[in-house]
Amino acid sequence: MLDQLQQKLAREPQHVRELAATSLGDLRSYRSERKYALVIIPFRPLQHMYTVRDQLAALNTAAFHLASGGLLAFDVFYPRFESLLAGVGEEILELQWARKNDPTTSVRRYLRKESVDKINQNFSARFIYRTYRDDKLIKEETAPLKMSYYTYPHLRALFLLSGLDIVEEYGSCEKAPLDNDSREMVFVLQRSSANQIREN
Repeated sequence: MLDQLQQKLAREPQHVRELAATSLGDLRSYRSERKYALVIIPFRPLQHMYTVRDQLAALNTAAFHLASGGLLAFDVFYPRFESLLAGVGEEILELQWARKNDPTTSVRRYLRKESVDKINQNFSARFIYRTYRDDKLIKEETAPLKMSYYTYPHLRALFLLSGLDIVEEYGSCEKAPLDNDSREMVFVLQRSSANQIREN
């Protein structure tokens, strides 16, 4: 992803390139000297933290980099337990697209859930990419997937342990209310007032 970003930045004017800097590090332990008014963890990376220790470490990294009064925003999916526990072993067609340079060739992405760990709140699955030419299978590739899922009280406990207070919470990126029909949990957080006072 950083390589893709650098390629895109290279096409931008110099004044835009100068606004961006990249670093490579582990979300659980990365530390820089800079503080930010806004830290974001978009597109669910926190769901690739598989233990409470790792989840807390990731939130602590984000909190560490917040300037006084700064905000942290992130999203995770709202667990729908009827879906999480169903369909183990089944293949589900998720996406299909044609190759831009070859309209006779298409790719179909399937998801096959392999197991659900209710104790540790995660599931394991596999993406299956099948390439077809004129509806004939010509290639198959797979990639593993493992994701944690969070309940609302679990997240509230993590926020408490990492010294973060909820400023806003939503059930979608369009700011729908967070309720029992939500498919996402989106949070805007701030370091707790006690932490802000200690920092100053």
